[in-house]
Amino acid sequence: MKLFDTTALVLENKEIQPGYFRMELAANDIACASAPGQFVMVSPGDSIQPLLRRPFCVHDVKEGADAKWILTILFVVIGEGTRILSRKTPGETVQVLGPLGKGFSLNTDTEECLLVAGGIGTAPMVFLARYLAQEFSPVSCKVLLGARTANDVLCRDVFEQIGLEVQAATEDGGLGAKGLVTALLDKALEGDAARQIFTCGPMPMLKAVAAMAKEHNTPCQVSVEAAMACGMGACLGCALPKKEGQAKHLHACMDGPVLDAKLLWS
Repeated sequence: MKLFDTTALVLENKEIQPGYFRMELAANDIACASAPGQFVMVSPGDSIQPLLRRPFCVHDVKEGADAKWILTILFVVIGEGTRILSRKTPGETVQVLGPLGKGFSLNTDTEECLLVAGGIGTAPMVFLARYLAQEFSPVSCKVLLGARTANDVLCRDVFEQIGLEVQAATEDGGLGAKGLVTALLDKALEGDAARQIFTCGPMPMLKAVAAMAKEHNTPCQVSVEAAMACGMGACLGCALPKKEGQAKHLHACMDGPVLDAKLLWS
């Protein structure tokens, strides 16, 4: 896999919902080389602070007007690095390294894909949804979005534009069903179709989804969210908890961020 370190022009930086931003970058080489589920490391500023790059899933790629491809990231403002990114305006630049990590893969016998996302875990799902709709159109896809509030339900309109069925659940009942996204998944797993689950979100949600997948004997790939400093296996900061009997730690940047759920939970 070829890696690129690109000075990328900011084309658009839009606050799509309070606290959540979608940034489009002119990063043709990275966009062309990216697969759904991979990530990039972005340097948010030109100064020494913050020193380290931040990891972001590839949210989407699209062809620009000049036949060059555009890379999109989706992020929530949670610290100084993302705060700096949120203030970037078109015409400014950021440094982007990627694509990094291992992405999603579709089993050849899959009849239905269930995309299960929690909050900002929606970020890698748009690229995956678009890829599945374009390259595997006979395969049925359903998107299940979970969040604390309606403000945290992201990209519902984008999934619908792609042509996928979308269901939502919020903990406060502000949008969709009241409760957890796992309740939607439980219903979606009824019947005997050859399904495959792709999921991204908080670790407790991933663990719950993985347990349901195991119960229904359904393949499940999880995209883990982890803090990391390098993205290339040098810092070891993204080590994941070992499951019982596992000899060594897996690392989100090199072994993931997408992993078979069986590698994390028995």
